[in-house]
Amino acid sequence: MNKNLIKFFIYMLVLTLPFALLAKGGDGKNQLRKTQGSPSYTRFNINNVSTYIYNNGSSDIQPNGNSGFIFPKFSNKACFFQSGFMWGGKIDGQLRVGGSAYIQGTRPGRILANGTAAPEGDPDVRIYRVRRDVPGYAEAAKMLNKVKPEARDEGVTQAEIVAQYQLDWNEWPASQGAPYEDVDKNGSYDPIKDIPGFVGADQTVWFVNNDLDPGTTDHMYGTLPMGIEQQVTIWGYNKAGDLGNMLFRKYLIINKNAQKKTFTDMYVSMWSDPDNGDAGDDFVGCDTTLSLQYIYNAKANDATYGTIPPAAGFDFFQGPRIKTNVASDTAIFKGKKWSGYKNLPMTAAYYFAQGGTPDYQDPQQNVSAGAIQFYNLFQGLVSRSGVPFPIPTQYQTPGGPKSTQYPLSGDPVAVTGYLDGAINPPGDRRMGSASGTFTLAYGDTQEVVVAQIAAGARAGISNIRAITLLKAADKEAQKAFNNFFPKPTPFLNPVVEVVNLDRQVVLNWGSDVAAASATENYADEFYKFQGYEVFQLATEGSSLEDASTVRIATFDIIDGTTSIIGQDIDPVSSDVISKVYHYGKDIGLQRQIILNRNYITNENLNNGSKYFYAVRAYANTDSTFIETKAITTTLDVLTAIPQTPDPGVKLTSKAGDKINATHSKGSSDGLAFAIVVDPSKVTGKTYKVSFKTDSHGDTYWQLHDGTKVVLDNQYNQADNGDYYIVDGLMVKVTGPTQLGVKQSDSYTDEDKKLWGWDIAGTRRWTWAGGDPGGNFGLESFGNTAALGGHGTLGWASPRGWFVDGVMIVGPTELKNTELRLAKVDFTGDLGVTLDKSDVNVSYGYRYMRNANGAAAKPEFAPFIISKLGSYSFQIFEQNVPLSAWNIDDPAAPKRLAVGFLENNTTAGLVDGVYWPGSNANISDNGLGTREWLYIFDEAYTTTPNNVNTGQLIAAGNKTLDARIMYTAMWNRRGSAPYSTTGTGTDKFYIYPNKPNSTADEFTFTAPTAAFSAEQAKADVDKVNVFPNPYYGVNSQEINKYQRFVTFNHLPKMATIRIFNLAGQLVRTIDKNTDSQYQRWDLKNFDNLPVASGMYVVQVDMPAEGVKKTLKLIVIQETQVLDKF
Repeated sequence: MNKNLIKFFIYMLVLTLPFALLAKGGDGKNQLRKTQGSPSYTRFNINNVSTYIYNNGSSDIQPNGNSGFIFPKFSNKACFFQSGFMWGGKIDGQLRVGGSAYIQGTRPGRILANGTAAPEGDPDVRIYRVRRDVPGYAEAAKMLNKVKPEARDEGVTQAEIVAQYQLDWNEWPASQGAPYEDVDKNGSYDPIKDIPGFVGADQTVWFVNNDLDPGTTDHMYGTLPMGIEQQVTIWGYNKAGDLGNMLFRKYLIINKNAQKKTFTDMYVSMWSDPDNGDAGDDFVGCDTTLSLQYIYNAKANDATYGTIPPAAGFDFFQGPRIKTNVASDTAIFKGKKWSGYKNLPMTAAYYFAQGGTPDYQDPQQNVSAGAIQFYNLFQGLVSRSGVPFPIPTQYQTPGGPKSTQYPLSGDPVAVTGYLDGAINPPGDRRMGSASGTFTLAYGDTQEVVVAQIAAGARAGISNIRAITLLKAADKEAQKAFNNFFPKPTPFLNPVVEVVNLDRQVVLNWGSDVAAASATENYADEFYKFQGYEVFQLATEGSSLEDASTVRIATFDIIDGTTSIIGQDIDPVSSDVISKVYHYGKDIGLQRQIILNRNYITNENLNNGSKYFYAVRAYANTDSTFIETKAITTTLDVLTAIPQTPDPGVKLTSKAGDKINATHSKGSSDGLAFAIVVDPSKVTGKTYKVSFKTDSHGDTYWQLHDGTKVVLDNQYNQADNGDYYIVDGLMVKVTGPTQLGVKQSDSYTDEDKKLWGWDIAGTRRWTWAGGDPGGNFGLESFGNTAALGGHGTLGWASPRGWFVDGVMIVGPTELKNTELRLAKVDFTGDLGVTLDKSDVNVSYGYRYMRNANGAAAKPEFAPFIISKLGSYSFQIFEQNVPLSAWNIDDPAAPKRLAVGFLENNTTAGLVDGVYWPGSNANISDNGLGTREWLYIFDEAYTTTPNNVNTGQLIAAGNKTLDARIMYTAMWNRRGSAPYSTTGTGTDKFYIYPNKPNSTADEFTFTAPTAAFSAEQAKADVDKVNVFPNPYYGVNSQEINKYQRFVTFNHLPKMATIRIFNLAGQLVRTIDKNTDSQYQRWDLKNFDNLPVASGMYVVQVDMPAEGVKKTLKLIVIQETQVLDKF
């Protein structure tokens, strides 16, 4: 009989006897047991661990008696068989031992004020489990996606999980001592305002029990009850990394002895029967510096975990509190630090071995000798002999001790000190760590916190390397605990919808806008969201470390951070190496991906086949003090089954189809279009995109479906994938992100739509010498290297540059502008005379820099009319040899006002006329001559506008409100004149970016997806079964015990009847699911494999009123028994 079977019989005996026997009451009368409240057990499974917790005190064991601490979750591999918290002490000198080991000495329920146990049949005598993000008042349907991992782990529906979470939230037993976050600070639990559970934890399990029943305690280790009420809190965090590989156990014990006796010489102990995969090759170790005891594989290869067996153990994070009266001592107790106290560490460690030497056997159950043996272990003594644990000769040092309270405390990594294997060979171990002694007076409380940690079980991590990882995780967790677990910001998994299409799969995590925002706004003290990764896995139970797993894509924020590189240990050499953990490429975020092929086999996707994917988010840190450079959300494996549309469903679009929107209002450069992501969810509605501005003046857009706003506060207008999905559509709105004049030109881009300037005739201006230092940052009309900072034309004004940064003319008001150059034959730099009869010679506003100073040259004096201050208005007259025109409507151009600046310095060209100098003579028009042209967003007149006749940069002056739209600081291109063949023959065009504004609207109509009953009847012809013939194997079967064929294209309700050729009914399958697929396991009514042969299948579809008959050939594989 194997070891697990023996344990199973023991466990079943434990379950049966204490709860079925008649208890011994205090008056000697027999009392009949009552049924416990329900549920009596639950699972902790919020992170990478899944284990069972029972309200009688047992844990880590499955109800069927198998090992129950599964690590990693979903792997079906376990590293603990059973665990429990124990205590031992004396009452009036008499030894009592209780708690939980293979047998439990406690029963569910608190101790009431009258000293009796709460009736076990009471509805509140049960176990409770809550998640802080599944509140009891939330709409249950909106919680379903959150609990998919628990539903998968527990084999129940998501609705069942949510229902229990919400019930436990609303009935949380705070009045019995269950912890909660008192949000409203009123000292009373309110399920609407407060949050149940350990503060900040993602999942909390709580129960209370007692040791009052003498039959129960006697059955355990033959002693009487002590009168202990035990309140147990189990909690953990949904985190990737170390915190995601552990849980925390708080055991609060209260002396409620009916005779008010004091407990003396008390010890507490964390006991466990660890089975690290295969039970037959385990070793135990302990680290006294960490108060850590652990299990690890004695061999490099384990029958269950293979070459990657984990290490796992328990650490006393908070031992019992004792008073020291030393002011510098501090202890943690009930979430506070107490001066003059200290927490006891692990004061002893012990182990025993099944089948080992006699002194190292399990303590005897059901008899008081077992209590003595356990109490010996609590003291660090050998259980049977009561002597100190001997140190094997080979581990003794000259003059050193020959015994220890901490056996196996050597270092297996360094291969130093007392290591397991010297006394007993590798095998099935039990272990325990103890802390004591202390005294517990009547009414007093002790609180102990133990961490249960696992590490390894992933590619490249050996049995010994796992120990190193375990200790590193333990240190980090202890730091967090000592700081009272700084409230972690939950890094929430992306909420992913799987869209199954014809030979195609779409993964969509952009429909739940709130969930995506929560993930992408993640930031804690060190880490900040960086991107998403998409993987394909070979099976549902595969991990990302498996060689078969393929990283399909990474979508990361564009911020200069690309690959995340950290340190790792080479599994062969143990050297520290650099490793790329995340392959970012600065390509931008995306929340959907269309998949057309199997990335593992590089083949097309097949309808009806299962494919497994995962989408996770990652966050990184640039801190030099943190070794772990990135963290991730937990792994949620998704199952996809490509398929044709369900019967009766008609799709009019395909994933990836583009729907262009009509620019129904406005004249921006923007575009809007929709990409079909889920063809089954499109609505056929007409949608409108409109724009608004926020309090900062920034523009955002909304999507309206004709009755309501379905997407709001959307600021992205870049041509990238960073858009959300609504009604099966990813709506993209693009528009210029760079404001002002467009940067490109004929020298840099072939697309004229991107040009910021153009000419007709001859180009008379140049950027050469315009602003060589880039001091003014104009955005256009510069050489390729100068664009974006060294340009000489742009959306700018003196006020914007020199006063308060305000541009009176906003970016959406900029006009397409045409400059028509007057005919000017002058080739010098100073003293030009204009022909005022030329229709293109404009009246202009002339301003003077340094007007309040003396004339820099005598010839400048006549032109300095007003000396009010710098940049002051001088005169309005015909002094500009060009005309400016608003050509937004080319068929009806509108002339615009112009002006210019002269500079009263020795480098200036003050002559009363706008005439920039030749680049051959002017090295820096920006800082020297400053012969700057201004183009106003204002109608041209031959009389001045009073607003423009003041000082351009004087605080409070009226001319601060001048509507200057463009500033040009170019030079003349050599000494060439203007429009030599006639006025206006030389032209210069200015094209601004025209961003989307409140004046713009876009509209489009979505495709449709509809159901037709008539089409459903017609689709009956598509009902089929595969593989057919079945030749002994199906490519989708995972082992020889799983045989099946699959019927496809079925409606929701169908009855499948399978007959042999003799007309005998072999099997009936009733289908009532949303899936169009239904499997037959090739078994008959008696659950036996059917014989090879031909079968006739009748598929009855009552809702459609039709039937279809199929023929199926089954050829069974010859079976060879390997289990008997």
